[in-house]
Amino acid sequence: MAILDAQNTFSNLATGDLPTAIQDNPSAYYIDQMQSGLNFSAPGGGAYVAPWVVVQARAAFTSANSATLIVVVQDAPEPATTMTPTGPTTWTDRIVGPTFTVSGSVAPTINSYLLVARLLPSMARYIRLVYRIGSYVMTAGTIQGFLTVDTQVIDIALRTATAYVTQTGQISEAVAQGILGQ
Repeated sequence: MAILDAQNTFSNLATGDLPTAIQDNPSAYYIDQMQSGLNFSAPGGGAYVAPWVVVQARAAFTSANSATLIVVVQDAPEPATTMTPTGPTTWTDRIVGPTFTVSGSVAPTINSYLLVARLLPSMARYIRLVYRIGSYVMTAGTIQGFLTVDTQVIDIALRTATAYVTQTGQISEAVAQGILGQ
């Protein structure tokens, strides 16, 4: 999968998201799909082809017990009184991924896909990911979530945030002002 650019990631591009607590752990960023009038779905739920949301484990998850992990795509409506400097305060579950049991037979390991789904055409303006951890805390694990137009382009396992372009005069992807810098 190809990350279109740093503006289409839910997770910190360099470090990923590090959910550990027994709660809904929100992604580092949310996406406003109406920026500059460019939205992923037509007003009123039209027929635009929505991008894919891809969520992968960048580092294996561990827990002292059998913790559970579910990735959820949430949306929030146009702001009224529900907006704060860090974003909307009212979120609704729209896509719920499978349940992974850490220390179990389906524990997510490095590069495991936690969720691959096309965004719904009727999603509200703001979109984020939530990493829902239940039962026990996680002791390790990192997630990378992003949008892509095609799930068959390139696997994120081949593209890490610490990779550098080696051609003379090129910039690192993982630093400020870099090709994919935030």
